[in-house]
Amino acid sequence: MLIDSSKPRCSLTTLPTEIQGAIFRLLDPIGLISISQTNSQLRRLIQPTRSHWFELLLALEGIEEIGGKTPVFRSRNNQCEPASSSPEWQSMRWACTNCLHLLPSTAFDQHSLLRLCYRKPIPGSPASRLYTSWEPSRIGRANPIQNARRKHLQTIAEKKIRKRYDIALTYNHKRPKNSQEPAERLLSFQENGLEVFANMTISEFADLDPVDEEFLFDQEANLIELVRCGYNRHIRKCNECRYQTRELRRDCYGKYGTDKVPIVALRRVNRPTALDRFLPGISEVFDANRPAYTPVRVIWRQNIFHRVWTEWMVRCPGCGQWKEARKFMLGSFWGHWQPTNPTPLSWGYDDGYLNWDLTRVTGPMLDNLRCGPCYVRERGRDAYREEFMRFLRWNLSVVRDDFNSNLMCGWNHLGYLVRMCPKPYRKDFLRVISGPQEALRALRSCEGEDCGLSYQDVAVFRLYRAQWMDLRESLYRDNQSEWIRDADWFSTWNIHYDNMEANWMWLQAIQAQVEEKTETLVDWALEASSQPG
Repeated sequence: MLIDSSKPRCSLTTLPTEIQGAIFRLLDPIGLISISQTNSQLRRLIQPTRSHWFELLLALEGIEEIGGKTPVFRSRNNQCEPASSSPEWQSMRWACTNCLHLLPSTAFDQHSLLRLCYRKPIPGSPASRLYTSWEPSRIGRANPIQNARRKHLQTIAEKKIRKRYDIALTYNHKRPKNSQEPAERLLSFQENGLEVFANMTISEFADLDPVDEEFLFDQEANLIELVRCGYNRHIRKCNECRYQTRELRRDCYGKYGTDKVPIVALRRVNRPTALDRFLPGISEVFDANRPAYTPVRVIWRQNIFHRVWTEWMVRCPGCGQWKEARKFMLGSFWGHWQPTNPTPLSWGYDDGYLNWDLTRVTGPMLDNLRCGPCYVRERGRDAYREEFMRFLRWNLSVVRDDFNSNLMCGWNHLGYLVRMCPKPYRKDFLRVISGPQEALRALRSCEGEDCGLSYQDVAVFRLYRAQWMDLRESLYRDNQSEWIRDADWFSTWNIHYDNMEANWMWLQAIQAQVEEKTETLVDWALEASSQPG
């Protein structure tokens, strides 16, 4: 079929302005900006503003090829999939609606990423379907009465849905099922708008056990999250924008650091040792193969290979970049340590928390912090080398104490069980623990930094542990094992002792190489400290 070129073609630009406006207001943010950049005529008609550009960024952050995978956060137990310490987070991006950039997670605090109003909407959910806020301009006066009424109704609806979400999230504020009559409890849920209980009868509700009720609460919370995720993303700001707008000043409640050096809590991460927390990747510098697993002795859990630490982002006053606190050699071995002066009622630290070098965390101390490159530029490489090697030796001493404790803890526990051992096995039991107990007594009487397990002590432990495992097997075989009381951490010692010993050997090997690799270690530290985040 031939097209008559003499007839004018119909295109978007030839449509009446009213029809064009009706089309544009139904586009998504990406489509609106794309059309506005087609030609000057459409650009003059649409005239995209700042709000339309950050709507574009909010749409782009939800596309996996651009913004990465969308993390799914479960507020009921603070579980995130994938975990915030996983490699997948490195490719994720979030929009800052102030500087109009797509930035990595380290540019924000955790609340700006995982709080319901700031989260990325789950792909395919109602909240992920974005429409532009663009509207054709109208000439006329606004009706203040109608606007006030509309805002009032929105406020009422917002309070209702927040209360509904709070009930679902906290399992009705942790009130047990038997604390109310079934009819009264069901009526309160229905009056508060919980959809999963809307059509339920009293008899059906009374037959629910607590597990089923919690499952329904989870369903209700999921329904709300599918619709409400990210409803306030348009006010999300990165740390630098919050600093520039003075939202991180010290007199704001809950803020860390100083006006000159603001500090923001980043996330909780799982790391097995202080060396992995403060100097991740440094083990690759040494000529020693690290064991695949590093068991961690946690009293209330077993088979644990990590410890939880809080990461902090610090703004360097020298270069103005936000970097993790480890790059300023700031931190301590306690996972809940904070870079701030606590109140006199918080854990008894009236004068402030201590840094790793036993200096008090004070305002002047924080103001003098510098990242590695800035430290070298202001104070010289020699001063940085001296400070970093002190920091490295402190990390190694903390890990050494942990590994020594891991190897000794089981023998200490067995020493408490002597009186409970059945008489037929007591002689063999005393023989098994005699050698290790002598080594432990010598360690308790030792004073100074050089005190710790020696290769001879570890060899003695290895010999007697083999005998203990044989005796333990005999006790289980003869049904005489009740007195052993395999606590969670003691089971870890029994099962993973070989891993603990291998890690102890590895630590001795790298400690012997520290002096000869000083310059290599300093170069590695400066390279790591120069990277953002």
